[in-house]
Amino acid sequence: MKRYHRPKQERERDVQNVIKTYLELKQFLVVKYPSVGIYKRDTGSYIPLQRRGVSDLLACSPIGEFVAIEVKTGYNKPTNEQAQFLEDVNKKGGIGFTAYSLEDVIDKLFYASTIKYKRHKNRTQAIETKKNDTPDAVGTKLGVG
Repeated sequence: MKRYHRPKQERERDVQNVIKTYLELKQFLVVKYPSVGIYKRDTGSYIPLQRRGVSDLLACSPIGEFVAIEVKTGYNKPTNEQAQFLEDVNKKGGIGFTAYSLEDVIDKLFYASTIKYKRHKNRTQAIETKKNDTPDAVGTKLGVG
């Protein structure tokens, strides 16, 4: 009888370490958030942490952007608390996402920085337009007048 072996699934911890190393090489400040709690030897139990759902990796980019990465493997998905935390980070201007591999991190950080650059560029253009122009000049510059 032939045995079929499932491909060995990577451990979440191993994926976290690869991502952390990559980000540190790119000059990010990275912290692994302890999600288990504090272990009590005498009782063999854990004291839960104050905030549930905090992402596995918290980082600050070289230009000061806050990044939260929830690392998952296989078909695992973030819990409701984890998804809410990522949503909160994104609403407040940070970059929060779930990653299953280093490639996910590279893609999502590149995409996020591209979007932020475009938003910044549009805001800067709008501010410059407001500062320097009369209403008639604005319409002409934008091709409306």
